[in-house]
Amino acid sequence: PVDAHFPLIYRSQAPDGYWRLAGIAGVGEIEGPSTEYHLFAAGTGVEWTEDAFMAAAERVCTLERAVQVRYFGRDRTADELVLPYFEQSELYQNPFLDRRHSLDRQQCKPVLDEFYALHGWDRENGWPTEKALGEVGLADVYKPMVQGASRAIAED
Repeated sequence: PVDAHFPLIYRSQAPDGYWRLAGIAGVGEIEGPSTEYHLFAAGTGVEWTEDAFMAAAERVCTLERAVQVRYFGRDRTADELVLPYFEQSELYQNPFLDRRHSLDRQQCKPVLDEFYALHGWDRENGWPTEKALGEVGLADVYKPMVQGASRAIAED
């Protein structure tokens, strides 16, 4: 069994790899990438479009990162502190793979670069850029974030 039930996006048995929920009352079929949107809509009753939901999610993720940077000096170095854990071989071998796997740090670096780029964050330090913050309506957060991070780093 593959641990891919939350988020409900992927299903190895589906031809395109997406999980689908069929016959949802009032909605019909839900594709994996839309599951969280539909759960939000059903759970809150908020009538947003899926695009509005995704924009709000992007704003939340960007603000959360800015708060971590401002108050705790969060940066790429902190993100990479977990790598040694993943460099250890898995405890159990996935039955679909040829061996137990572990993280290759050199393969991970471009993935982290791409993650930051997708969010509009600086690749060197992992901080949201002024442009990225502005694009989600948080332009006023940039200067306090940088000033707070300088204090947090100095206190460390």
